[in-house]
Amino acid sequence: MIDVAVLNSYLIFEHLQKTYPDDVNLQRPKGYSHKDFRRELACALGGIDAFVSTVSIYDPHPLPAPNPRHSSHLPVSTSERKRCPVCLIRDPGANIRSRVACSQCNVGLCLTQERNCFARYHSAEFDQHV
Repeated sequence: MIDVAVLNSYLIFEHLQKTYPDDVNLQRPKGYSHKDFRRELACALGGIDAFVSTVSIYDPHPLPAPNPRHSSHLPVSTSERKRCPVCLIRDPGANIRSRVACSQCNVGLCLTQERNCFARYHSAEFDQHV
């Protein structure tokens, strides 16, 4: 009984898409199937926003690309000591070197209790200095 109700809902949804092609609430990616409809329905009924991220890939107005230094960068230990650019800006005469680097940027950055240059380097505040 539920399967029939879901199928009928999908058929009505398809009809509405054809009737109102400019309605943003009815727009879905090409190849949107009954299976996708069921998944979206299950997410909506479960209060999960997981399907929204799948649909947002096809948004005609995508968000600007994030700054490459702001995503999935992790501190890693290195064998060589590298100069810290944050310390260099703070004190150009300083010769501070660090054995910690960013896994993506491959830049030496201090990461101590006194100085967290790793966080500062990956912040919008540092972008203003570069």
